[in-house]
Amino acid sequence: MLNRKLEAAVLTLPIGYFIVPFFFPDWLQSYFIIGAIVTMYAAPYLFFMGLPVSWWIQKRTNHILIALGLHGMAGAIGGALAGWIFNEVPNSLLFIVIGLVYSLIYFGVDWLLGSTRFYKREVNGGNV
Repeated sequence: MLNRKLEAAVLTLPIGYFIVPFFFPDWLQSYFIIGAIVTMYAAPYLFFMGLPVSWWIQKRTNHILIALGLHGMAGAIGGALAGWIFNEVPNSLLFIVIGLVYSLIYFGVDWLLGSTRFYKREVNGGNV
């Protein structure tokens, strides 16, 4: 499961790089710069906060809508935490939206990876 979560996190970052700049008002002038800066700040949150939270959510529930809602809430809380750390009160809603978008992208990628045949194989004696 950890391999799938790490793979989902690595795939989420480039996907978010291309999606998140659309949430900024000046995305036409600096699309790639916004993507690079936001991804640079989102990567540590995704790996150090998102992976343990996602692992915990998966251990607690198997219902897809509940898991989606919990991932969204965790992403919004992580975005609010980032807005508080960087002391950007006027842009705090933007931080929350970015956290929400990254968490939902991560959930979608993780769910797609989990539904592939490779990750559905049975574990026999610790060997996949």
